[in-house]
Amino acid sequence: MPAIVSKNIPGKAIVNLAGFTEVILFETRGIVYDAIACHPDVFFCQAGEKMIYSPLLPQIIINRLTSLDIPLLEGQSGPGKKYPETAAFNAVCTGDALIHNLMATDGRILSEAHHLQQIHVEQGYCRCNLLFTDQRSYITSDRGIHLKLEREGFSGLYVDPRGILLPGFGHGFFGGACGISGDTVYFTGSLGQYPEGKKAASFLESHGLKIVELCTGPLFDGGGILFV
Repeated sequence: MPAIVSKNIPGKAIVNLAGFTEVILFETRGIVYDAIACHPDVFFCQAGEKMIYSPLLPQIIINRLTSLDIPLLEGQSGPGKKYPETAAFNAVCTGDALIHNLMATDGRILSEAHHLQQIHVEQGYCRCNLLFTDQRSYITSDRGIHLKLEREGFSGLYVDPRGILLPGFGHGFFGGACGISGDTVYFTGSLGQYPEGKKAASFLESHGLKIVELCTGPLFDGGGILFV
């Protein structure tokens, strides 16, 4: 299962991830602001087996994914240059629900997820902040998402995002520093370097998940690891 990752994550993480799967390095220029220009979760939304992608995505990336027989659906617009337009594709689709700031969601995502429970949260950067460990359990670094999902009957853990690196900002977000494939969560950095690391590790292990730290040093928010 190939993985799409920012070209800006630590080099050691890229090398180590390549030991597990094929790595597709992601980069754009001049579409959104520089800090998130290479973040795959700003340009893709995973909806089941389909990848809904921004129509602004460079053709070379579309061609690469098409060559791998990955089911692709073109989105309707964006992302734009300013928030919340930058967050049009940063939604989370589980088997049961679409979770996002639904005022910002790309129209193609809404149409593809019409049969799912629609859960509106105030945070546009939902995928950046949210990792589902199974259909009903999650870790999030956004309190608003945590409170809303708890009210909707999901079971999860809130972790403080401070201590996660995102160059250009005071901190990044938890979901942007990891990705899940099968029973394993891969991190771009070490949970041992993250103040909430022990709490996050305990939650993941309690849900039967393994942890792979792809490099040492602080967790690095590169827009997630998208296994496709």
